[in-house]
Amino acid sequence: HPTCINDRGSVVFTLSYARKLFSFHEDLAVFQDSSKKYGYVNPHGQVVIAPIYEDALSFSEDLAPVKIGGKWGYIDKTGKIVISVQFTSAKMFSEGLAAVSDGYSWGYISSNGLFEIAPQFEDAESFLDKTAVVTLSGKKGVINKDGKFEINPIYDALSDFYNGYALMQLRENYGYVDTKGAMAINAQFAQATDFLG
Repeated sequence: HPTCINDRGSVVFTLSYARKLFSFHEDLAVFQDSSKKYGYVNPHGQVVIAPIYEDALSFSEDLAPVKIGGKWGYIDKTGKIVISVQFTSAKMFSEGLAAVSDGYSWGYISSNGLFEIAPQFEDAESFLDKTAVVTLSGKKGVINKDGKFEINPIYDALSDFYNGYALMQLRENYGYVDTKGAMAINAQFAQATDFLG
């Protein structure tokens, strides 16, 4: 049974009715019950949002993506649906925007559920430091919150920025670009990891 411990190793609670328990975000954690439905518990192990969802992600910016009837929408911390269930895929909110898919393309909505960046991408990552990695025509690039490319989609792979550099892949090789899209370290490595300092 999933068990939660504190920083001293003491058991805080055990969820005897749960199959899985995920990390806490904004004082709530997603759990999956024995019938494979998802809900949320507080740090005391008390169910605060009943396990009625086919799938669920963590809360971020007071909203969480949940799946009902094969589609995704967003709930608040009381379990009330605040962005209607309409998306084929959805990610957590970050910097006021969430990446969602209409089944054909990815775009970004604000907390009112309206598109701020129209669906147009094959894939879309969450915003981090006012930019997000997106895929267009099979290539990865970076957009700003206006949906304009800061780094054109020319890379086979592109990570988020760490310490001002993003790991990128061109054909078989890896290198690094800076936040302006300039080649910081040429694509010359067979393997590489994020530039952590």
